[in-house]
Amino acid sequence: DYGSVFLEFAARDAWAGYTVGVEYIPGEASLGTKSRTDTASDANETSDDSGTYTAKADVSDAFTIYLEPTFYATENFGLYVKGGASRVTVKSLESITKGESSSAYGNVDVWGALFGAGVRYKHDSGFLVKLEYSQTDYQNVTMTSTSGNNNRIKASPEQEAVSLAIGYQF
Repeated sequence: DYGSVFLEFAARDAWAGYTVGVEYIPGEASLGTKSRTDTASDANETSDDSGTYTAKADVSDAFTIYLEPTFYATENFGLYVKGGASRVTVKSLESITKGESSSAYGNVDVWGALFGAGVRYKHDSGFLVKLEYSQTDYQNVTMTSTSGNNNRIKASPEQEAVSLAIGYQF
């Protein structure tokens, strides 16, 4: 669960309309943590890289720009589809100091395509409520270590969300 702020411009003509908006999610969120333990190296290896390896990352600075073509079933109630582009910063928290497998990684900005659908209700007073489902498929991420034997991390991040937005429409 996380909060966000959004700003939209909405236009309408009879039963059809569209909304153009931006959304920003402040703060950071952790991606899944996985670990594995390697046993002691055998006599044929030149370095000892035994120990527990942990993979973990944070995402931050999530920003989305979107378009919502809308069909209005009534004066105040609309159904929409959503499309847009999202960007997040991925920060690897993995830092390994075990023999030749030593690794440290930097940050990378990742772009993705957002698709979704939802419903919107605007009260005559301007009070706005939106309920939507969306999915963001980000580009593949490859991070190469800046130390050790240049290990690589590869990931195919994606995000699914159900969101409830509350706002005021002028």
